[in-house]
Amino acid sequence: MGNAGYCTFCCCICEREWHKNQLVAQHEDGSVLLKFSSNQKQMVFTWAMGFGDSVTVIKPARLREEICEECRKMAGKYGT
Repeated sequence: MGNAGYCTFCCCICEREWHKNQLVAQHEDGSVLLKFSSNQKQMVFTWAMGFGDSVTVIKPARLREEICEECRKMAGKYGT
């Protein structure tokens, strides 16, 4: 994604309320950290996957592992 797309993505994250208890921090490099608590693991998994490689899940570790596993399955399915 080019810088213009990255900026649009970051602005989308910063300007929207994703969760009532969210914390959003925009860094000098333009990246954004979004933190929130949720008991809706499947919904968060699907939401994060929808952003493709524009998002990096940091925590919880279990969600990160599940996303990695799903990406491995997808890569295998498409032959890469």
